[in-house]
Amino acid sequence: MEIYEYSPAVEVEYGDQIRVRIAKGSISAKKLLWSCGAFLNRLEPFLHKKTINTYAFQLVTEPLSEEMIHRISPIRGAFSDIRPVIDYYCVTNENRLLFGSATAYSEYVPTDLKQWNRKLMLKVFPYLKDVHIDLAWGGPMECSATLFPQMGNHPEHKMCFMFRVIQVFGSRQAM
Repeated sequence: MEIYEYSPAVEVEYGDQIRVRIAKGSISAKKLLWSCGAFLNRLEPFLHKKTINTYAFQLVTEPLSEEMIHRISPIRGAFSDIRPVIDYYCVTNENRLLFGSATAYSEYVPTDLKQWNRKLMLKVFPYLKDVHIDLAWGGPMECSATLFPQMGNHPEHKMCFMFRVIQVFGSRQAM
């Protein structure tokens, strides 16, 4: 088995041999595993139909006092709500709050990530209004349309497999 990292696929042709065209050539194989992230650009129609593309954004606060950490999470767990576009958070080993959310639209990217996430964080933790945000970041993320992992055989190509563990519930997506 060979893994071709940093070789984005441009086109896939199914047949007795599966041919994957990349920017600098092509790769032929008897079997193919789709283990992919966000924004496949319709490269695999079956997976495209089962994927919702969005953007996720996270922030991390300045280090917080033990009292504040206990107020946020006495068990220092990772949490999320159950809305379709979730907020998720956990306390880091450095006593910071890691808080994140996703946009409801795949085309929307906030211009000020700190301010956008701060507003969401304060809805959950209004008592953090005076806490400094040290860092904010984000980027493309995929969600399965069913909100569950996708794994198994491709229904039309028996030598093609899918494995996409899409973590949409909880703060592990951010880490």
